[in-house]
Amino acid sequence: MSFHKLGLDKKLLDEIHQMGFLEATPIQSSCIPLILQGHDIIGQSLTGSGKTAAFGLPILHKVVSGNGVQSLILAPTRELAQQVREHLNTIGKKMKLEIVCVYGGVGIDRQIKSLRRADIVVATPGRLLDHLQRKTVDLKKVKFLVLDEADRMLDMGFSKDIEKILSQTPKDRQTILFSATFPPLARKLAQKYLSNPKHIKEKEHVDTSLLSHKFYSVDRERKFSLLVHLLNSARGNAIVFCRTKREVDKIAKNLRKQNFDSMAIHGDIPQNKRQKAVEMFRDGQLDVLVATDVAARGIDIKGISHVYNYDVPEDAEDYTHRVGRTARAGMKGEAITILTRKDEEKFWHISDKIEILSERLPDFEQIRLISTEHYTGRGPPRRRFNSTSPRNSFSDQKRGARSGGRRSSAPRRRKETGDGFRDQVSTYKKRSYGGESNNDSFGDSAPRRSYSRSPSSGPSRWPSRSGFSKPRSGSGPRSGGARSSPGSPFKGSFSKPKSSSPRSSSKPKPSFGGRDSRKPGPPKDRSARPRAPRSSAPKTGKKFYEKRR
Repeated sequence: MSFHKLGLDKKLLDEIHQMGFLEATPIQSSCIPLILQGHDIIGQSLTGSGKTAAFGLPILHKVVSGNGVQSLILAPTRELAQQVREHLNTIGKKMKLEIVCVYGGVGIDRQIKSLRRADIVVATPGRLLDHLQRKTVDLKKVKFLVLDEADRMLDMGFSKDIEKILSQTPKDRQTILFSATFPPLARKLAQKYLSNPKHIKEKEHVDTSLLSHKFYSVDRERKFSLLVHLLNSARGNAIVFCRTKREVDKIAKNLRKQNFDSMAIHGDIPQNKRQKAVEMFRDGQLDVLVATDVAARGIDIKGISHVYNYDVPEDAEDYTHRVGRTARAGMKGEAITILTRKDEEKFWHISDKIEILSERLPDFEQIRLISTEHYTGRGPPRRRFNSTSPRNSFSDQKRGARSGGRRSSAPRRRKETGDGFRDQVSTYKKRSYGGESNNDSFGDSAPRRSYSRSPSSGPSRWPSRSGFSKPRSGSGPRSGGARSSPGSPFKGSFSKPKSSSPRSSSKPKPSFGGRDSRKPGPPKDRSARPRAPRSSAPKTGKKFYEKRR
């Protein structure tokens, strides 16, 4: 159907013709007249079928500039939100409408200023809720509410966020729900918030004659080597999909070592770097884009010839969205899955719904896969040490587990004492009461020793909990100091031992088993009593504790 028959504004038609579009796609010719008539819509079609223009053209036709936020479009990912905004800006260039994109991962101040004059808002649910809590956006004038890729938003756990957003919009709004699939959660959402919707379901837009599905069965150790061989054999740009963010970082780095211009895209990479990677890939500056499923529904790039499933997706729906990146706009494409024994069960469920042909495994060179650190966007990757290195004893591993896996990169300091060198690294150590030599598995590599400032003092009868014995001034149980028992909550003795000062000849005071058990007496007047001269002899009995964090 021609766009002239849809009843759109002449400014929109002129811009569409300049872009080279003459005929509307099936989803566009079905949805645009119904949206212009004011009906709620459930549009079910795959990515690449022209859904953005299907809801964007009637919204641009009806929104009036300068009357506040009249249209709200929710998208699951930042990439998809940016893509929708760019598409609407291109089509509605002559309409002079303010279209603002709101998403997380960037500063919020600039978005607050832009929302004051916005006519159309394209947003992700999380950041929009943040603006609603700050009261920096008003949704009371919203006439059109669009849920783009609704099934994906529900899969990502945005169900409650969407309901909170919908509760702050007028009840007489026009709601448009677009989704590639229609799972039970999306059906429940439509029944609750849509009023007598028109359900439009179109056929798959990707031509099956232009898209070929293949898979290779290979051992896990040769998986990356096969990917490199396939990339070298094929021509054109390609997207490699992995299941986890850590796997994406590892594959992207190893592809760069094989002289491929590749970059990674996943949720932990900052927004500016993700956007730069997409722009470089669109401009032809990258050969390979390695991504998680977040890119399967947020990237619209022409000319992608191959899609590689390095990891098998969870279900057939994710597989459909992945391979939908290729064979677009009448071009041929290939979807290749690298299958290992671990993913066979998932793959057979997908192959029951989609015909995927098995290919003979070619001869290729074995390449060593180098492990790497996962990039979290909060600083450089953490440094890891070999488990056999003396720098990484079991105590270091235990400390790393307690602190969330992070280790300090500061050099270890050592202090020279009379008995040699002793590590000064603050660490958590398991205490032992087995005697002077403490060889517990959580300690340092060298056995601990008992340290005392007085060289003449002997070993303590009861070892302290910190691993260093307390010197005693005499022998026998009545040496003038109360000992701490192994079960005592205090680390070491708190009673002062006998000293060599002139006052030590006086009769010692009886001990009652500890500091807290002494009988309180009247306060003493120390002003009239002359102070005894300080002794030059070294103090005894002072205990050195290891500093702990």
